[in-house]
Amino acid sequence: MAHRFRSTYGSISLKDLKNIYSGPERVNRIELACQESKLNRKLEKREKMIEEVNKMTFEKRYRKRLNDYVPEFKTYLPKAPAFREADNTQVDEIVGRLYKTQERRPRKSAKSCDSKQSRSSNKLTYSESELNMVYERLHQAETQTFRNRQVFR
Repeated sequence: MAHRFRSTYGSISLKDLKNIYSGPERVNRIELACQESKLNRKLEKREKMIEEVNKMTFEKRYRKRLNDYVPEFKTYLPKAPAFREADNTQVDEIVGRLYKTQERRPRKSAKSCDSKQSRSSNKLTYSESELNMVYERLHQAETQTFRNRQVFR
């Protein structure tokens, strides 16, 4: 009769009311952690697949938007203005725009810039000698940073 009541500690603890209502055992927690990690891996794989599909659809849309399919060559060619068909008048307009000279305003140097014309919030005025000194410091061949780098090399 004793063999009928033989049970392991694990089976007893699983069926014990105290353990059932107190939460899963340590073994069950490990199993749950393994299941969660498997689920996370599956979700990561699924997300990668979705990203690949989205990327492919984006590439297809991008290709269709920027390219024309040419059945003669069985390939996509870019929709560039240079490849569009144009009659003589359109060609003359394009050539005229290309040969037309455009005048640009001369740039002002930092020395000639007044504090009133400056867009900076600081309304400081500098003398010509101060501007020259700053200009020379900025355009030195060897700066302090350059010297420091040479020391550490």
